[in-house]
Amino acid sequence: MNKTKTNVELRNVIATLIFSAAFIAREAFNGGVVPWYAAYMVGVLVVFSRLKYDIYMEDLTTIKTIFTIFTVPYLGAILYTVLGSLFNEQFRFTMLRSVSTTCRYASIILIATIAFFALEDNCMDIVENSIIICYSYYFIRAVLAYGVKGILEYIIDPVYHQMIYSRRGIDFLERHDLGAAIGIVLLHIIFCKKEKLITIKTILLCLIFYLCYKRIEIFGFTIAFLFGIILKKHDRSKRIIVNTALSIILLWCVIYVVLIASGKLNAIASFFHINLVGRIGIFNSVRRFYYLSLFYPGCGFGFTGKYLSSIVGSDYAWKIGSKWMSSIHNNILQIYIELGAIGGFIWFFYSIIMIPNMIGKIFGEKARNTYCIFLIYTYISYSLDAVMDYYSFQFCFFLVLLTICFCDRKRHIVDDAELYQNKERGSA
Repeated sequence: MNKTKTNVELRNVIATLIFSAAFIAREAFNGGVVPWYAAYMVGVLVVFSRLKYDIYMEDLTTIKTIFTIFTVPYLGAILYTVLGSLFNEQFRFTMLRSVSTTCRYASIILIATIAFFALEDNCMDIVENSIIICYSYYFIRAVLAYGVKGILEYIIDPVYHQMIYSRRGIDFLERHDLGAAIGIVLLHIIFCKKEKLITIKTILLCLIFYLCYKRIEIFGFTIAFLFGIILKKHDRSKRIIVNTALSIILLWCVIYVVLIASGKLNAIASFFHINLVGRIGIFNSVRRFYYLSLFYPGCGFGFTGKYLSSIVGSDYAWKIGSKWMSSIHNNILQIYIELGAIGGFIWFFYSIIMIPNMIGKIFGEKARNTYCIFLIYTYISYSLDAVMDYYSFQFCFFLVLLTICFCDRKRHIVDDAELYQNKERGSA
C-alpha cells in the first residue's frame, strides 16, 4: 500500500514537471520548427510507462463516443475540402492543412483522455501547478528584463506596456495560450471543485490571469461566471436558461460574421472607441477571399492559417508590434472563410446545439449545464482570438470536459503488482 502511494506521489510530481515543460515549450516555440505538442506525448509515455490501468469497458465505450462526437465536424470539414478541391484552386491549396489540423485536434483529445484516466482526481491539480510553474519561468524573465518598477507599471497599465514590450520583443508577461487556458481552469475551480474555493493557488492563478491580460478571455470569463451564478440560483428553470444561452451563442456567430463581412464592426468599434488591437487589419488582410453571401462557398478548412503564414513579411501581411500575424485571431470568422456560409452554419449548429444535447443524453442535464458555462467562455474567446488553435487551451478544455462527464464514474489505477495479484485471485 505504501509502495502504491509512493508511486502515485512520484507520478504526480513527474507529471507536474513534464506538463510545466510542455506549457513552456508551447509558449516558447509556437510557430517554430520545434514540435512543441510532442512534449505532451513524450510526457504521457514517460510518466505512465510503468503503470497499468483498468478502465471499465463502459468508460472505454463512452470515451470512443466522446472522441467521435468532437471529431465529426473536423472530418466533415476535411470531406468538404477534398470535394471542393475538385473545382477550386484555394481548396487544393489547403487540403493537406485540413488533415494535419484534424490530426492535431484528435491528438489533443487522446492525450487529455490518457492524462485524465492516469492521474484520476489529481489531473486538474497537476495542470494548475504546472501553469503556475510555467508562468513563474516567464515572470522571472520579465523581472530581469523590466525590473521591479517595470513590473509595477505593467500591473497598473497592462495595455500600454504590452504594446511597448511587444515592439521591443520582450513581452514575457502576456502569454496567449496559457492565458486562455487559465480561464478554463478558474471556471473549473469555481463550478466543478468541491474543495475550498479561496486558496493561495487560486489567488496565484487569478493574478496570472490578470498579468496575461487577454482582454477577450477576461470578458468571456466574466460572462461565463455570471451565467454560472444564474444557473445556480434558478434550479427549476435551468433547461430553459441553457437552451436560451445556446441559441444566443449561435445567433451571435451569425450576427458577428455579418458585422465583419459588411464592414460594420469597424464602424461600431470606432464609434464606441473600442481598441481591437489591430484585429481589423488582420481581417482585411484576407478580405479579398471572403464576402457576405448565403452562397459563399469558403476557401477550404485550414486556409486562413496557411495563407497568412505564407505571406508573413510581404506587403499583404499585417504586423502588430514586432510580430507578424500568421493567424486570423477570430475563430468565428475563420470558420466562415474556410467552410462558407452554409458549411459554417452547420459547424456552429453542430458544435453549439447538438454537442451539448448529446452530452446531456449521455451524462445527464447537470453535465450539459456545466458544459454550457465553458462553451460560453470558449465562443466569446473565439470572437477575437485564435483559441481553436491553442494547444494548451484545448488540452485543458477536454480535460475539464472529461472531469464533468466522468465525475460520478468510478475510476481506479493499480500498479503492476496489484494488478497481477487481482488476476491471480480471479483465476484461482
